[in-house]
Amino acid sequence: FFPGSTLFAETSDWQEADHIILTANSRQVNPQLADLADKELQLSHTVRYGLLPQAWVYGNPAAQPVTINPDPLTDPVSFGGQMQLLAQDLRANPDGNELLFTPRWRKEQVDPLLIVKIQLQDKAGIIWQELETELLNEVYFFPRHWQPQETPQVTYRLRLPRAMPPGAYDVKLSLVDQNTGGQLPVYAAEQSGGVIYDTGTLELELPLQAVDPAQFEMAAIADAAWPDGNLRLLGVAELTDTVQAGGDVHLELIWQAEGPLPAGLQIALQLEGADPLLLPLSSFDSGRWNPGSVLRQKYRYPVPGDMGSGDYSISAVPVDSSGEMLDGQPVPLGDVHVTAVDRVFALPDDIALPLDVRFGPGIRLRGVSPEVAAAAPGEPLALTLYWQTEVEMEDPLTAFVHLLDQDGSIVLQADRWPGGIPADLWSEEQVIIDEYQWTLPSDIAPGAYQIATGLYTATDGRRLPVFDSAGERIAGDQLLLPLAVSITE
Repeated sequence: FFPGSTLFAETSDWQEADHIILTANSRQVNPQLADLADKELQLSHTVRYGLLPQAWVYGNPAAQPVTINPDPLTDPVSFGGQMQLLAQDLRANPDGNELLFTPRWRKEQVDPLLIVKIQLQDKAGIIWQELETELLNEVYFFPRHWQPQETPQVTYRLRLPRAMPPGAYDVKLSLVDQNTGGQLPVYAAEQSGGVIYDTGTLELELPLQAVDPAQFEMAAIADAAWPDGNLRLLGVAELTDTVQAGGDVHLELIWQAEGPLPAGLQIALQLEGADPLLLPLSSFDSGRWNPGSVLRQKYRYPVPGDMGSGDYSISAVPVDSSGEMLDGQPVPLGDVHVTAVDRVFALPDDIALPLDVRFGPGIRLRGVSPEVAAAAPGEPLALTLYWQTEVEMEDPLTAFVHLLDQDGSIVLQADRWPGGIPADLWSEEQVIIDEYQWTLPSDIAPGAYQIATGLYTATDGRRLPVFDSAGERIAGDQLLLPLAVSITE
C-alpha cells in the first residue's frame, strides 16, 4: 500500500531509501544494519502483533537515491528463447565496494522460471565474486505475473572483497532453467554460441589502503617478510584442502607493503613433489603499491595428473622480475590432500551403438547405450555415453544432454562434467563412462523423442565444434543420437 517505489535489500543499498523496514527476523539475519538503524536513523513506527513488536519503520533523512538508465543493446540478447536482455548498465558504486549490474528484461515465453547467475572474473579467469538469485522484477514478481509488454529492470549488487586489487575485471551473465537445472544457450549478434554472455569489462579503480588484519578471515602467518621487511605475507585466506590429481589448488594470500617495492615482483608456488609455478605476485603491479597498503591475491596451482594419493605441503616465496628469489626462506602455507584418479583406457565390449564423432580438438564420442529406450511417464529413463580423449585438456568441459520432443523443444536437460570428472583431469586416451538417468514428468506426452548432446567450455560457455565420421561439421554443434526413445502410455 506504499505509494512510492519499493526497494529490496538483495538488490539495493539501504542508503538509497528514505524509509527502511526491519522485521524481527531481519534483525537476527543482519544485526549490523539493525544496530546502525537504532543509532543513526529515526524510528517512526513500530508494528505489533499481540502486543509484541515484530517490525520497525525508520526514516532516513539523508537518503541518496541512485538512478540508473541502462544503455539499450543494438540487438537484444536471447537466452534460450525464454528471456531477452534489452539493455544493461555496469558500474561500481561511488564507494568502490560494490559492483552494480542493471539489466532490462523482456520475457519471450509465458512462464519461464529462471535463476540469474553473475560472475566477476579477473583476466586470468579466476572468480572473485558471484551471485545467484531468482529472476524477478523490481517488486519481486515472477515472470508469469509480468504484464505482456513489461520490461523490468533490476540492479544486482556484488559486494567486492576487501583489499581486492585494482584492475580490469570481466562480468559474465548466464540464466539457469529452474525446471531442468541447465544453462540456457545465448543468442547474441556479437557472440556465437555458448551459455555465458560476456556483459563487458569494468576497470575497477579500487583504493589502496591499510586494513586491520583482524578484518580478514585468514590463517595468520608470522615473521614472513622480504626484502628488508618491505613486503609482508599476513596470512592465507583460502587454500584447497582436497583435490584430485590433475585438478587445481585454489589459493588466496593477504599481502602488505610496509615500504616501497620493486616493480614486477612474482611468486613461486611449490607443491611438494611437483615443479614450482611462477606467477605475478599480484594482478596490480607491485611497483604501484602504496607503503602500508594491504592487497589480497588469488592464485591457481595445477596439480600434476600422475600425482599419487597423499598429503603434500605447499609453500611460497617472492621472486623478483628476473626470476631471482628474494632474500628469505620459502613460507609453508599448509597441506593439500591429493586423491589419485582411477582411469579406464579400454572401451567396453558391450556398447549398444558404437559411434565415432569428434568434438573440438581431440574428444570423441565412441558410443551410446542402450540401442532402444522406452519408459512411461513417471518412470526412469537411462542412457550411457562413452567419451574418449586424444589429447590432455587444459580447461573443464560441460556436457549437455537434451531430451527433445517432435518439435525440437527441450523437455528435459542435464548439464554436467562428463562422468562427473573435470576434463582438465583427463589423460590422453582415457575413456569416460558418462551415465544419465531422468525421471520422466508425469504429464509428458507419449510418442517418439530424440536425444541431443554436445560439449561446451565451462569458462565461456561456447560449444565445441562437432564433426561426423566423414569430417563434416554438424549444424548447431550438437549431435542427435541414433538412440530411439519411446515414451509409452
